[in-house]
Amino acid sequence: MWGPSEFTVTGNLKDYDQMENLKHLGMPVLVTGGKFDEATPQTLKRAVKDLPKGKLIIYEKSAHFAFLEEEDKYFRDLRLFLNADILKKPAKPKKGMRIIDDGYIKY
Repeated sequence: MWGPSEFTVTGNLKDYDQMENLKHLGMPVLVTGGKFDEATPQTLKRAVKDLPKGKLIIYEKSAHFAFLEEEDKYFRDLRLFLNADILKKPAKPKKGMRIIDDGYIKY
C-alpha cells in the first residue's frame, strides 16, 4: 500500500493525506518526537496546531525512539498526560459528530 520501503512511495496510499481532518478530532492527543527524528519537530508542530486538544513533546536527545532513548522522561510525560484532567472530562459531541473511543470525530 505504501511502496517497497518507507522512502519509496509508490503504492495506493502515496496521495493519502488527512491533515485537514485533524481539526475534527476532539479527544486529547499526545504527539511525541525526537529532535533528530525523520518526522521533524517542524512537521509535528504543523500537525499539532490543528489538533484542538493536541499536545506536543519533543525530546532533545532522541531520534525515533524517545521511549527508549529518554525512557524516564518519556514515561513521566506519558503518565502526566494520561492522568490529566482533560482526559477525565470528555467534551460533549457537536451536531453531526459521532463518538469514537471516548473522543469525537466528525462523521
